[in-house]
Amino acid sequence: EILRIWKGEVTELPVGPAEDVTVTIPRRQYDKLSAEMQKNPDIAAPISHGDEVGSIKISLDGAEVRSVPLIALQDVAEGGWWELIRDSVLQWF
Repeated sequence: EILRIWKGEVTELPVGPAEDVTVTIPRRQYDKLSAEMQKNPDIAAPISHGDEVGSIKISLDGAEVRSVPLIALQDVAEGGWWELIRDSVLQWF
């Protein structure tokens, strides 16, 4: 998954779970299982590999059964003056 990063050298940050995600559910309930990523839309550089940027909520029939941190999969350094100005203006809109 990719997350928009503000004021960084790059604008896209690959993200993923902090660990392998496993859940145990009753037999024949797989179709009632769902996962939703909750990402922070206002992440600004600098970001370090492993920083938490959201979470993954796993639900069975609407009830949450597990939550796993969503982390940055790479470092993103703060951008130069152009990126800072451009993203500051874009965030106003």
